[in-house]
Amino acid sequence: MELDQAYENKDSMAESLSVALSAAMNKYGILIRKCLITDLQPDQKVMNAMNEINTSKRQRAAAQHKAEGDKILIVKNAEADMESQHLSGQGIARMRKAITEGCKESINEMDEAVGLKPADIVHMMLVTQYLDTLKDFANDGQGAVMIENKAVNV
Repeated sequence: MELDQAYENKDSMAESLSVALSAAMNKYGILIRKCLITDLQPDQKVMNAMNEINTSKRQRAAAQHKAEGDKILIVKNAEADMESQHLSGQGIARMRKAITEGCKESINEMDEAVGLKPADIVHMMLVTQYLDTLKDFANDGQGAVMIENKAVNV
């Protein structure tokens, strides 16, 4: 028998042993009523091998569970990044639409008030934005100017 079968069949082995002992001991006047097998002791090498097998099975299962957990984290992070980019794109699209509508309103108002051509109005708005940007750049104090390949804070 293999070791697992021996553990499973302790009762049948005890019965077989009882029959064999009864037959052998009967001639001496000794009556065997029952034999008990309480513990099987395989060789220590066999026990060590069984322990190694159980350890490797558990380590393999733990590695699989860890890998599955890592996979779930990667997928969830990718889904979150995708959703973030999608929402960011929607925000940029709304911002551009608002800017376009604001420019359109400004052009219509200036056309009605001053009578300038739309191209002249757009040119004036661009110059105004450029000057506002320069003013913000100068007021923040975070700007830098390149002089002879050296950065100088402004």
